[in-house]
Amino acid sequence: MPYVKEALKTVFRYLFLDINFHRVWVKTRANNIRSIKALEKLGFAYEGCLCKHNFKYDGTRHDVVIYAKINE
Repeated sequence: MPYVKEALKTVFRYLFLDINFHRVWVKTRANNIRSIKALEKLGFAYEGCLCKHNFKYDGTRHDVVIYAKINE
């Protein structure tokens, strides 16, 4: 996992410093705790929930949460 974290840090540095992005956002299922914890460790902040947003092949729907990181 340390390699993934370092790779993502490099990507964000490129997006914010070289390309001058202002904001990067990510969505993941609300019950995906590992992804949420990883995003928070990378400095992403919770922005909200899209209730019953994902529609699966079996007809079920799942909540999605949005996290964002802003270039400050």
